[in-house]
Amino acid sequence: MAERTWFYLVGSDHVGPVAEPVIRHMAVAGHLFAESFVWTDGLGAWTPLGKVHGFEGVALPAPQGQMPPSLDRFPGLSLPTGRSRWAGVAANLGWLSVLVLPAPLALAAGVTALREILGSEARVGRRLGGMGQAVFGIMMGSIFTAILIWAITAAALR
Repeated sequence: MAERTWFYLVGSDHVGPVAEPVIRHMAVAGHLFAESFVWTDGLGAWTPLGKVHGFEGVALPAPQGQMPPSLDRFPGLSLPTGRSRWAGVAANLGWLSVLVLPAPLALAAGVTALREILGSEARVGRRLGGMGQAVFGIMMGSIFTAILIWAITAAALR
């Protein structure tokens, strides 16, 4: 049986997917509390970790008036921020597309990011961020890909 993937909330942003052992380790280490909201397939809605079957007693209650420790200090994990992975790639390649040659890559990364962002709502119930970065990659990639095609065509017709 495949291991379930989990998401958890940090403020209003969801983080994930992460494997179940990561959720368990974060709870034991005090990075997630019984009141921390989690979601996986089979849960009808975001649910406090302390109320999820199999996690009762694993996650401790949050100390009175204290927020969970910063996840930036959690060793060994690179945690996404609720943005499309491809959006940042598209934006960076968009800037590089002024050199003309990376322009088709910026265009492809922007389209991939846009598809990931628009499809995320159906997969996880929330739209990923990064739409502006994806559109920037598409725009810059389109402009400089057109210039690249023009330059190749002009050189071939000489």
